[in-house]
Amino acid sequence: MRAFLLASAATLGLAGGALAQTTVVTTTTEPVETTDQNAADAAVGGTAGAVVGGVIGGPVGAAVGAAIGAGAAASVEPTPEVRTWIVENPAPSVVYTGDVMVGATIPQDTVLVEIPETTEYRYVRLNEQDVLVDPTTYEIVYVY
Repeated sequence: MRAFLLASAATLGLAGGALAQTTVVTTTTEPVETTDQNAADAAVGGTAGAVVGGVIGGPVGAAVGAAIGAGAAASVEPTPEVRTWIVENPAPSVVYTGDVMVGATIPQDTVLVEIPETTEYRYVRLNEQDVLVDPTTYEIVYVY
């Protein structure tokens, strides 16, 4: 019984630390320039997702949390030429009822605009916001 109480206390102590995590979201209207930070962000997101998922759902929750945390941080880094092309060739805005954020999936019937010199993503303007979308999954990969 004593060992059970010690194990329970240790588990609660670990869980308390994991639940004390804080998330800060920064919004900007200009693209943020990064170097190879996306890989580091994915690693941090995966670790945080594993910790929180593990506390909430055990081992399966940890695995799912790690996958979601890592995926949420992953995005593309478009070149300045892509942004210039989008500014010079604006598309009409499409009304979108979901959150315009990296990782969100837009409806498959959304018309995507091809960008010259790139095949990895397409352009669409959602709720007056320029975004890049993976044309195979319709997942938002970059928000300007």
